[in-house]
Amino acid sequence: MARAQKEEFSVDELLRTIRADSRYKKFKRIVETTSERLKIENDRNEALALHLARTSGTLYGKKQYSARSLLEAEANDMAARSRWVHIRVQASIHLNLLDEACDAIKRHIFTQYYDELRGFSNEQQRKALVERVQGVAMDLITDGKSLLDMLDQLIKDADQSSFSMGRMVNVLEMLQNSKGKVL
Repeated sequence: MARAQKEEFSVDELLRTIRADSRYKKFKRIVETTSERLKIENDRNEALALHLARTSGTLYGKKQYSARSLLEAEANDMAARSRWVHIRVQASIHLNLLDEACDAIKRHIFTQYYDELRGFSNEQQRKALVERVQGVAMDLITDGKSLLDMLDQLIKDADQSSFSMGRMVNVLEMLQNSKGKVL
């Protein structure tokens, strides 16, 4: 007995079907809304501007022995660090929402379109289809994670700088209290 011919499998037709699905439309709205709220390039530019404006990087020569310069630099670093943390928290909230939306649409596609996905010859092709559906969201997540990594480095640098400036203040205090005695 001859085998029944398998229906012609069409990736484009499956993509059209998925994109017409109400859950996909919800996913797309989440991606669009998050994309509007997540200002990656603006946040990156602001973070770098704050970093360039830090005065702690200019403490050399006599300035490094000036209590006033150290305090100004430390206050400047604290303000920049606070803003970096604020930017990071906001970006993290949006990226987590995108990540959850990607997981949800992936589960939905794998369960709702199980029979249609069997037309693919292997698991890699099925995953590639889901990644194609999630494309814009995944690009945003990648860019967002890059922003988070940069912010983490800037925050760590500010913390280390603050620690060092604190030690410098202690040294200045010791020098001032020594009244010319050799320590």
